[in-house]
Amino acid sequence: MRSRLLPTFLLILTPTLLTLLLVMFVLRSDLQSFVPISSDEIYNWRQIATFRTVGFEGGYYAHHEQIANVPFTHFGAWGPLFPMLYGSIARIAGWALNSPPLYNLVILGLALALLVRITRPNRRTLWLLIAAVGTYWTLLLYAPTAMQESFNHALAIVLAGTFYVLITRQTSARFKIALALFICAAALIRLSWAFLLLPFALLSGTDRRALRLILALFGIAALLWLSRSLAAPYPYVLGNIFGALRTSPVEGIFLLWAYIADNLRTLLLGGKQPFALELLLNYQFLFCLFIALLALVSRRSKERRAPDMLLHLLNLAPALLFVLTYFVGYFIGYRHMAMHLLFTLILAVLLQRWRIATPVILSNALFIVAFLWTYQQVIPSEKAFHYDTEKLTRFEQTAAQVIHFDASADAWCNTVLAHNTWDPRFLALPPQIGYSVVLIWDLQQMPPKSRYIVSDPTMEPHLVDLHLEKLAQSDDLIIYRNLDANCS
Repeated sequence: MRSRLLPTFLLILTPTLLTLLLVMFVLRSDLQSFVPISSDEIYNWRQIATFRTVGFEGGYYAHHEQIANVPFTHFGAWGPLFPMLYGSIARIAGWALNSPPLYNLVILGLALALLVRITRPNRRTLWLLIAAVGTYWTLLLYAPTAMQESFNHALAIVLAGTFYVLITRQTSARFKIALALFICAAALIRLSWAFLLLPFALLSGTDRRALRLILALFGIAALLWLSRSLAAPYPYVLGNIFGALRTSPVEGIFLLWAYIADNLRTLLLGGKQPFALELLLNYQFLFCLFIALLALVSRRSKERRAPDMLLHLLNLAPALLFVLTYFVGYFIGYRHMAMHLLFTLILAVLLQRWRIATPVILSNALFIVAFLWTYQQVIPSEKAFHYDTEKLTRFEQTAAQVIHFDASADAWCNTVLAHNTWDPRFLALPPQIGYSVVLIWDLQQMPPKSRYIVSDPTMEPHLVDLHLEKLAQSDDLIIYRNLDANCS
């Protein structure tokens, strides 16, 4: 037990220790200086702030003012569960601009502690897990951000541990029910987790496999429907494909194929702005998928009947198909694939599948220079830790004077409309206020329902035909009241 104590603590603290060192020496800052600056970070941070303050009673978070089918949730295209979880914790622990990295590191540490608790790895495996986690660049890139990735990495770690238990031990019906529910909850954070219901159905017993597989397929379909109902529509990529399929199945199929072909080319060759870490992970992902497939089809393979090879195949293949129909470039597909690859890597280390684990760990180690460059320039980047908050403070003071929350009014009356999500000043809107996004060339087609419109110079020419009342201005941002909104 004592021989395991040191590597256990090091494993649990690996994300925290490395993040502190990287922020200090690569970004020349500290976690207290963090400010969310990317579009998804700003949107995530605000939705959490809204749930923390008023629960489901805040304004709308939506693209093009298209809201979720389920009326109680006012949250955006990624659904309400993530803002609910972090927002609930934030009611107790608080929520500041620099809170996301601190939350992420605590959650990652708890996930690793739970992994050790349920799998009870020996000393050698613990050191290998430290090597795997400490060189898994995606985990370290997103730990000091306000993205959802750290939570999904924590889910990958815990899910890998629970499937290890399912494969290697006799488990109770209670454990299996809990695992199925956990997968369903994870799928409401990131839908591609739902496909783990397939290997769960096949590996949770030898009897009635066909029935369990049918139930798993129904479960995936139900989760797809539920996630789409709870989330506001996202009017790009999959939204375009579904819209085309409804209008003309033939055109929809051609559009789907065009997306897949373009994404496959980007996956293999890189996009217009290729990044070394993206290409590395793409090929690691394809390598692990190939090893699992080869083990299952090769008659000479000793691993042909190994349940984990089927698990790797059913974890990686659906995730790849999902990404190919969604988006690959600029770290979007990268984020979706990385959590599934982390699941496979952790499970491979636990089961000592060195054909998978060793190449992934070693190739990551070889790309440390690319990682350090990406860390400084792209994710999380120096800008997030050296942001000048003076403009943000000025906008906060101005917005507080003219944008007011009305608990008795319709949610659109507590919503601001703007044409982007990447200006950190929108963090300073009152926390109860929702923040919706519109492409500026679609403004005339709506008309806007939101009570408030915040405009910058690029948006001004598109407002000429709207009925607006100017309320205030902070630097280049102008706050208007939309007189056509159904608000008193």
